[in-house]
Amino acid sequence: PQLMSTKNLMTLEYVVRSTEALRQMTSSKEPFGFAIQYEFRTDLGLSGMNAERSRNHLCYYIFNSSRQASGNIFSPNHPGYYPRNIDCHYIFHGSE
Repeated sequence: PQLMSTKNLMTLEYVVRSTEALRQMTSSKEPFGFAIQYEFRTDLGLSGMNAERSRNHLCYYIFNSSRQASGNIFSPNHPGYYPRNIDCHYIFHGSE
């Protein structure tokens, strides 16, 4: 599952039964364990967009055709969950 914290702290607690009990349940000889991939994001994961970001707003991007004629737009934290209480604005300026 993907997890996301709305604050600057997240605690993850992983509880398992004994290794022997797990082996009996699964009849597996494979080693047990887990892997976690994590990422600290301060830009809502939107740094890959080629747009000008407003310094006054958390999620406000300006796309200008004189800078780039095409590109991609992502929702915040894509492909993860959309953050709570975030309103994003994407402004487009085409050539006249």
